[in-house]
Amino acid sequence: MSKNNKRDNSQPQKTVKPEINLIQNDLDVSKLIVKVESGGGTIPVARFGNTLTPISATKVIMFGGAVGDPKRFDFSNETYSYNLNTKIWTKLESKFFTK
Repeated sequence: MSKNNKRDNSQPQKTVKPEINLIQNDLDVSKLIVKVESGGGTIPVARFGNTLTPISATKVIMFGGAVGDPKRFDFSNETYSYNLNTKIWTKLESKFFTK
């Protein structure tokens, strides 16, 4: 390298360390019960192990889970939408996955 292109090593290089924040989570999700107020529609039966995913500010999708009690149950592949404003459930059907 020529004298003009020489790197200036007089300044120490800074090492950037990522900030890590650990949050203790004491929530026992096995005991979490979500009760949803219903205004009607096709109301799903009680279940556990399902997912509930928000897809907009006013709508969530519930998929699957197990129906029955924890010792004797059947798995479900049912999908429902729930409108948070109207409180109405709608069962969603798929032409690809049917019983």
